Amino acid sequence: MSVTTTSRIAYKDINESGVSKNQKDTIYDIVNNNNTGKGMSLKEISALSGIEINAVSGRVNDLKKDNRLETTAKRKCSITSRLINPVIVKTTFSEKTILNELKYNGDISHIINEDEDKVNLLLKIYGYENVVFKYSIGRESRYIRVAYWKPIAKEDLNQISIHSNLHLKEVSIFDDDCGYKYWYDISVKQVKGENTNEST
Repeated sequence: MSVTTTSRIAYKDINESGVSKNQKDTIYDIVNNNNTGKGMSLKEISALSGIEINAVSGRVNDLKKDNRLETTAKRKCSITSRLINPVIVKTTFSEKTILNELKYNGDISHIINEDEDKVNLLLKIYGYENVVFKYSIGRESRYIRVAYWKPIAKEDLNQISIHSNLHLKEVSIFDDDCGYKYWYDISVKQVKGENTNEST
């Protein structure tokens, strides 16, 4: 993301004119208006808003506690080039329910970031078809299923863990009619040596 001088001036004018509500609302509006789907880092928010990085960090934490922002998949910050957990606007339950119904390329529910796209490609390479990415109903998490709840081989799960930023945890239940059904909870792997202070 390139932060232009014009954008900085515009936000500065809004803040000084008193039109802007407060730092929390300003930061929320900036993240909400970011349409890249990749979220924003603390540095990117600070550069665009003109708010000091320490204040941005505090307000972002407040917005997370208010359930207005949440972290998304890791990526490199466009300013520092460091691996970070960017923040996005937290979707409501009803919005996530709608997202569950969205289809991507005909056989895939809505893929929300590059990490999921990479896992989908790896599974295709390993011979899996009809890979579905969804939100867990009533939970703040994502999962994968393959076709009609088919298992993923453990060696393929290991390869995905090696070659992507995501970890897939196998979950299964036994159905009297169909036998075992499998799905895989998605989590973002922790990076060794990551600075948790610059978490967004």
